[in-house]
Amino acid sequence: MPREKKSATASSSLTRSNAANAPQPTFGLYFKLIFLMALVLFGAIILNTAIAKKNLESTKVNSKSLESIKEFTSPEKWRESIENEFRTNVGYKRVVTDINKTTNKVLGEATGVKDYAVEETKKSATDFIYDQTVVTMIESLLDRMPERQQENFKEEFCKP
Repeated sequence: MPREKKSATASSSLTRSNAANAPQPTFGLYFKLIFLMALVLFGAIILNTAIAKKNLESTKVNSKSLESIKEFTSPEKWRESIENEFRTNVGYKRVVTDINKTTNKVLGEATGVKDYAVEETKKSATDFIYDQTVVTMIESLLDRMPERQQENFKEEFCKP
């Protein structure tokens, strides 16, 4: 064991002698080290500032796009867009024109049918009223007349 102690003291004396013989750092070395640290610190600050600025611009762009999306998805914008599309769409105009033509045609035919029905109803009503009133009245008058007058009446009014 004494040998081991001797070697441990020998190695520590070597490191002390090496530390004493080592060159001392100069002012230039300290200056370079401080300059490099300042340069790294300055770069980190600039990089951090640039990233913060980019994030702020990105947030502004995102908020603008979010506002435009909110604005576009509002019911008023949808209604306005649909109405604008309807006003400018050629197919829509063609369909509306065809529907108007068909509607007018159907309305004209319905009006014609209505007029025909009214005329036929008038005729039927007039015939019915005539048959029920005038014919009945004339038949009752004829029945009350003597036979000779009935014959004269028939000859006078029933000529072909």
